[in-house]
Amino acid sequence: MPKSTGSSSAASSSGTIKLGDYLKKYTIYTSRKKIKKLLRAKRVIINGQITTNISRKISLNDFKITILDDSISEENIDDQTLNEIKLPTILVLNKPCNVLTTLSDELKSRVCVNNFFPEKILKMGLHPIGRLDQHSTGLLLFTTDGKLTQYLLNPKNHVPREYCCIVQGIVNFESLKLKLKNGVETRWGTFHGKLLESKHIKNILKNDEEINLHENFQQHLVHCCCKQQKNELLFTRQDGPNPFPSSPIIDKSTLSMIKISVSEGKKRMIRRMLAYSGFPVLNLFRYKFGEIELGNLNDDNLNDDQHEEKEEFMEPGKYRNLTIDEGEWIKSLYRRM
Repeated sequence: MPKSTGSSSAASSSGTIKLGDYLKKYTIYTSRKKIKKLLRAKRVIINGQITTNISRKISLNDFKITILDDSISEENIDDQTLNEIKLPTILVLNKPCNVLTTLSDELKSRVCVNNFFPEKILKMGLHPIGRLDQHSTGLLLFTTDGKLTQYLLNPKNHVPREYCCIVQGIVNFESLKLKLKNGVETRWGTFHGKLLESKHIKNILKNDEEINLHENFQQHLVHCCCKQQKNELLFTRQDGPNPFPSSPIIDKSTLSMIKISVSEGKKRMIRRMLAYSGFPVLNLFRYKFGEIELGNLNDDNLNDDQHEEKEEFMEPGKYRNLTIDEGEWIKSLYRRM
């Protein structure tokens, strides 16, 4: 079985360094000419990805470099070699409502996602993979690897995101499914989606087991996440052709729950295409990104601060590491990059 002749673990120093400088400092390849030849021969692997960019910046804390010997061709790089590569830092946050997907706020008055991570993690260069708007909740990924972020967000790679929405109106499943498949024209462009499920809220309430689709689902039905605290009016924003109907009382008999999947993440895309389809969104909750699901916490994926607070579901504002299966899925993506 092919093995690498040299493998360099991450140095203790923090920060980044250019790949060429790293190879010159920590390997037997001391000349730039030899390093370029090595890269052209596709014999350097970073996190499961063959790289040829001598100027690529790498984090000494998050990366492991493997150099293949001359007897190993690109076609013979096996799964074991790639599985030994260390993944970058990847965290899963359950984003609460009324939180901005940004690491800093110029106004200094709004809650941002950086509030939920310790300073030592933020200093690693963590950044969000995509965004959820201020009043959307659920799964939000963070990583230190910009290339992984670009891959996951590129619609050409067809990485699905799945959402649970509470909308106004009674949904006809087949009709809305066809409309989303063909594309919904809005003033911001044409958006496509895949309708996975739809239920009348009134029917869901007959079965208690179906209510808890995600944390605080019952409260979302009654109050809606996006409300003004003073008089209980809905927080309204016109995503569709008509003004959002604002009322202090939500009639549950006129609401539907839908699950929808999309493979791109344009600004307020789901809210806009559903509003233009005649179903304004009251609540939007993302529960899955690719093969990573918000899911239940267990001892294997709790972060250090949560082992004594094990719960059935990951509460808003908490984060975790990837599970083993989720890590394997990420590794499979690196093989395609």
